Amino acid sequence: MCGINGFVLKERNIGQTELYARLRAMNHVLRHRGPDHEGAWTDGRVGLGHTRLSIIDLSAAGHQPMASADGRIRVSFNGEIYNFLDLREELIAAGYAFHSRTDTEVIVNGYDAWGLDVLRRLRGMFALAVWDSACQRLLLARDRIGKKPLYYTFTRDAFLFGSEIKTILTWPTVERSADLTAINYFLTYEYVPEPHTAFAGIRKLPCAHYMVLDVGPDGSLDEPRITRYWQLPKPRQARNRGSTADLQAELVDPSQGSGKAPPHVGRSTRRVSFGRRRLLGRRRDDGSSWRGQDQNVHDRICATRIR
Repeated sequence: MCGINGFVLKERNIGQTELYARLRAMNHVLRHRGPDHEGAWTDGRVGLGHTRLSIIDLSAAGHQPMASADGRIRVSFNGEIYNFLDLREELIAAGYAFHSRTDTEVIVNGYDAWGLDVLRRLRGMFALAVWDSACQRLLLARDRIGKKPLYYTFTRDAFLFGSEIKTILTWPTVERSADLTAINYFLTYEYVPEPHTAFAGIRKLPCAHYMVLDVGPDGSLDEPRITRYWQLPKPRQARNRGSTADLQAELVDPSQGSGKAPPHVGRSTRRVSFGRRRLLGRRRDDGSSWRGQDQNVHDRICATRIR
């Protein structure tokens, strides 16, 4: 587990010394995520921070933010790419050189080779930030099922992002106010669905999505674009097992239709169904029939008797 954070200023109106101090403050509250190394980089307009938990390639070659060979691309990455060795071999065959054994460098060179399509090639858990200085573009992305978190917000002077909300809150101009809708969600569902958070104006990037934030020719920040890059595949069409009514009849009484329980009806279902048939054929102690009673009552009695 690592921590990432960063910013894009709306204007170049803060000195380098102050910007590095702010990145260090953002990193500091993420030290529990990455106690092995702390890195920061800024060009005076954009900044990336990282706290590292060393897992793959423990050397200094794996420190982040990591730059491409020409310095055009810089990456701050949290997670693990399971197929990075396969992607590494593909990139080496395409002429790319590697100076570490990390999966982070695969993202650096993969973005250079494939652009946004690199996200569709990654198999793993991740939250990442890529700054492309050539086209003045920031890319943020999360893995397909959202294992790794990533939050963002706009303030009056900057766009901010980070692995946790607390790293965003270190920025001096962030307003702290509650999102009552999100709190209502939490009290109702016991979690806050994305993109909401408990803080008004701070959002969580949805899983399987990426965000692109461009710096325009005039230096202004364009409206961020959020795009889904993956979704669950549609389920394969099941084999024809008859109508819904036939399946319901088999679940209630496996003797219906074929005369025996189909293979997809489990043993416990067959036993409860058998017990229900026996129960319905009996009389209660007062002489009345069990038929017409609540089916749940039958199931509870049958389940108790066959344990």
